[in-house]
Amino acid sequence: VQLGAFKRRLSPSNFSDAGKVLEMSTDNGLYRYLAGSYATFDDAAKGKVEMLSKGYVGAFIVAFKDGKRVSLTDVGAIPAPAPVKNADTDENTAAQAVTKTSVVFKVQIGVFRAEPPAEMKEKFKTVKDIEHSATSAGLTRYTAGEFHTLAEAQKLKTELKAKGIDGAFVVAFYKDEFISIQEAQELLK
Repeated sequence: VQLGAFKRRLSPSNFSDAGKVLEMSTDNGLYRYLAGSYATFDDAAKGKVEMLSKGYVGAFIVAFKDGKRVSLTDVGAIPAPAPVKNADTDENTAAQAVTKTSVVFKVQIGVFRAEPPAEMKEKFKTVKDIEHSATSAGLTRYTAGEFHTLAEAQKLKTELKAKGIDGAFVVAFYKDEFISIQEAQELLK
């Protein structure tokens, strides 16, 4: 089941809920991400439904024979009447494999081992809707805002810096997992 094809290589954490994911580079420079390996079309269809339910809205079944991608009809499978576009040739289809609303930008205003210092707590009082979450290193990350575009997050970052929160910067998440800004932008394409 192909989850997507992208111009840039993505972190495996973007597909953490899809089980074992295989990354393949294509001749035209795309990185294709595949989940599962199935012996029958029916099993692959069940795998596709599972990936769709996990938010991979553009997931579709692909077939391989002797290590090469082939059409479904070449391996005896009869796909649904509506033809599926090849993600290798249609960038829009590749982007559709990701639920864009799952990509979120926030402004990080601090990371602390314990409580923020008193001076920072005072500055935080001027910020609406501060959230905090644990990092993988056991620290507490404080963020503000939740946006679906980088420009909106950068606007808040500028406002926070004007309020004296000098270390504010934009961070990105996909399905609540921390990712790089570059990965977020690639997922939104």
